[in-house]
Amino acid sequence: MYMLERKEPKPIRAIGNTCTYGYISFTWKQVAMSENLEALKAIMGKDQRIINWDTLEVIYKSEETW
Repeated sequence: MYMLERKEPKPIRAIGNTCTYGYISFTWKQVAMSENLEALKAIMGKDQRIINWDTLEVIYKSEETW
């Protein structure tokens, strides 16, 4: 079983009295899950990756823009 995930920005709140706030970090969100690896490769876009669900290893990684 394979899972397609996309990178999404994660807001970081200001610490203490500072006024800094922005999208500094990111998290991975599930887009699709399939037994067919080729089908996931066909819909894969930028800032996405395919992982093996059983071992949680990254199999394919797309070009990252941020």
